[in-house]
Amino acid sequence: MSHVRVDPSLKVGSALTAGGSKLGAVVDFTRAEHQALSRYTNDSGNHAVVEVHPAATLALG
Repeated sequence: MSHVRVDPSLKVGSALTAGGSKLGAVVDFTRAEHQALSRYTNDSGNHAVVEVHPAATLALG
């Protein structure tokens, strides 16, 4: 994830629910820069980037 202030309650290995787990909040960059994306949105252009990959399986035993 980028451009996100991660929820401090999350830890590595925390269980997440699709559509139900708060990952964090989008960081407001308007004080630091004018984002080009704002030309195409109805707001300041703040956005988050999320990339998901399958987790490796842990072999127990």
